[in-house]
Amino acid sequence: MDPVTQLKIDALLHLVVYPALALAAVAAGGIALRRKAEHPERPGVLALALAGAAVVSFVGSVAVPAVPPVDTRDFTPLFTLLLPLPFLALERRPRLGLIAPLAALSVAAMLYLYLRPILGGEYAPADRVAEAGALGLAVWLASDRLATVVPAPVSLATMGLGAAGAGVVSMLSGTATIGQGLGGVALVAALGAVLTWRVPRLTVGRAAVAAVLVPFLGLLAYAHFYSDVPPLPALVVCLAPLTAAVALPFKRVLPAALVAAALAALPAVGGAYLAKSASDEKLAKEAAESGGTAEPDYSILMK
Repeated sequence: MDPVTQLKIDALLHLVVYPALALAAVAAGGIALRRKAEHPERPGVLALALAGAAVVSFVGSVAVPAVPPVDTRDFTPLFTLLLPLPFLALERRPRLGLIAPLAALSVAAMLYLYLRPILGGEYAPADRVAEAGALGLAVWLASDRLATVVPAPVSLATMGLGAAGAGVVSMLSGTATIGQGLGGVALVAALGAVLTWRVPRLTVGRAAVAAVLVPFLGLLAYAHFYSDVPPLPALVVCLAPLTAAVALPFKRVLPAALVAAALAALPAVGGAYLAKSASDEKLAKEAAESGGTAEPDYSILMK
């Protein structure tokens, strides 16, 4: 088998097949265990299924995390599995009173551990880190609130499109590995959207929102501070989950999900366009300074 075909097969297995199997296995096991539960909804089951599938995708598409971490991105599987767990106790709390401090603590912990080697320095000054944290917290709280009033497939589809846009932005900015990780998050969210559409008893709760947003926002922040992801494209793709609000007037799940996904695609594509423009501008500037012609090195996307 030639290397290109083998690469395509490996990508299909690690990005789609293995995460899909993990998602289905955990969801099926959770439904079976809670078949006689008092409450019919199962937000905890979906949260654990999404988190497990996201970790499988990260390990397959990015790297097996080193213990202790060599690169701070190795914290991603740990964050994805552990940070959603406290939200399981708050699934039935309608207000954000307890959610906001817990989400803020989660965002702060992620930023600190991801950025610890450069925190406070030239590449991660305190004001920029605070702005990133405030943006992440705002997106998290808005997504959490929307998840309580819109169908599960809508929440997952819009968050997934945001992660997909972030993945493209990262790749265009020269961070192919993180782009692959974000692509994995997007595919897991998409699989979750299909699963919750076909199995309505699985609902998106606070822990499920965290299971998707933790790797999405965390890896995007990593790419922004460690690479050349500009702030504007990063901001734009973060708006995608908020488009779930368009589903509020709809009575049926499928039309609501399709309309919300179409709207969420706008910031995802817009962020990619802005990242491409920024990359081209940077190349043009480098070419002018060197007196030659700079061309984008797309070979990094194959690494």
